[in-house]
Amino acid sequence: MSVQTFDAILEDPFTHELDPSIVTMKHIRKKPLLKGSCPYPQHLSDDLVRHLVHGFEGFYLVVLGAIPEFSASVFFGTSQAQAIADSIDEIRAEGKVDLRLLELVIGGQCVEGQLSFLDQSITEWFGGECYNHHLRTVAALDQFIEDEGLRVRAAMAQELDQLKGQAEARRLAEKTAKAQALLAAKRLLAEERAAERMRVAEDQRQEKALIAEERAAELQWVRKQAKATRALDKQRRAILLQEGRLPVEDQASGNNGAEASGTDISQGLDSVGTNKRFKPREGQAEELACRQFDRIMAQQRKVEEQARQRDEASQVLLTDLKEKQEQRASRRAEADTLRENNEACKAAAKRRRLDTIVNNRMAAESNRAKSAKEHQAKLLRKARTEETMAEVRSELERGGI
Repeated sequence: MSVQTFDAILEDPFTHELDPSIVTMKHIRKKPLLKGSCPYPQHLSDDLVRHLVHGFEGFYLVVLGAIPEFSASVFFGTSQAQAIADSIDEIRAEGKVDLRLLELVIGGQCVEGQLSFLDQSITEWFGGECYNHHLRTVAALDQFIEDEGLRVRAAMAQELDQLKGQAEARRLAEKTAKAQALLAAKRLLAEERAAERMRVAEDQRQEKALIAEERAAELQWVRKQAKATRALDKQRRAILLQEGRLPVEDQASGNNGAEASGTDISQGLDSVGTNKRFKPREGQAEELACRQFDRIMAQQRKVEEQARQRDEASQVLLTDLKEKQEQRASRRAEADTLRENNEACKAAAKRRRLDTIVNNRMAAESNRAKSAKEHQAKLLRKARTEETMAEVRSELERGGI
């Protein structure tokens, strides 16, 4: 390409041949180097480096003689030994040394038999005291970690059993408290019902006693009235018997005849008050009539007085009945008020029981949530402990501790 051919190449680039001196540069890809991933502690890696360097110095003197032209570190020094130590887990995989990888790590063999010597030296180091002591230390640490893990698990299991026992004890205590509260509520309700029955029975007994007293008073009053009536009839018959004006049949029958006839004594008298069966003497008719009239009027007044007394007694009895009815109504009103109060108390007690049940349920839910949180915290602590133990194990394996 030149100034003269530039425009022609732009118009038709395929008609002109390219300049063979123009070459496309390519990046040569290098083989990837091994990354050092030595799992051994630093003191163990340093011991391997010293072992390889010291062994190669002896090998170098044997191969090149007692007075070589160059020192052994020129061909195999600390840097090559450190490269082997950094990749020792890859070089010696599955108990065998990879010679190709070993040659790649050290940059190639400088002395005849160098790779075989390094293979033998690495094998000797793995069978040496330092590496075996490291293995024993790691095994002891593994056993310690395992024992510590078992101890921590046992302690956590014991703590969990203790927490379960405490939770069970709390549950039993709550259950016992609920049962006792329910029993106390039932006992209180039974006592209230018994007291209510006793009050009702006492009211009924008092009412029956008052009714019996009223009936007894009425019966006594009736008996007194009947007794007074019989006494009055007897007195009448006695007066008539003394005066000789009692009929013959009444004298024969006595009191029974007078009570059975049921007629008034005045029926045995005529219009002037004399006995029809007896004829008075002359001159005594007017006197007998006056006396008979006075007696009749006295008896009539007495009967009227008795009727008035009966009316007054009836009025008193009616007043007593009204007062007793009022007292009975007041007692019933008091009983109704007491019953309403008892029902209100029962409703309040029922509401209190329901509130207690709701509060107990809320407390139980709170306890369950608290137990769940404690269990979750315990699991988190266990996970953190396991993570810490894993970190400690890895640090021990790397030789950080």
